[in-house]
Amino acid sequence: MPYAVRRSGKLAPRRYLWHLEHNAHPDALLVVLADKVHNLHAMLADRRARGPEVWARSTPMEDQLRYYGSLVDVFRRRLPGRLSEELAESFAHLVRSEGSPALGRLATLDPGTPVAVA
Repeated sequence: MPYAVRRSGKLAPRRYLWHLEHNAHPDALLVVLADKVHNLHAMLADRRARGPEVWARSTPMEDQLRYYGSLVDVFRRRLPGRLSEELAESFAHLVRSEGSPALGRLATLDPGTPVAVA
């Protein structure tokens, strides 16, 4: 499948998610998963330090949450286990920290439940 590349050089999120779901080798998935867990931990620390203004200097909050919710879904399917659940827990913590009732429901879902924001 040819990939659409953004000006920044990153794969478009939907195609990247498709690649992770259908093509990525399990070893590569593990590296990506570890990176995403690290990124979420950094976002949480940034959020605690700077408050909601942290979203003003990056991708809008809703887009970030939608993307990370989709990542949780993919990793729970492709690499179930402790690290995928750590990603899900960190994601749920970030959602709860934003205090949005519409997003807050995501923080209460069981491990087998998809968490992507529609």
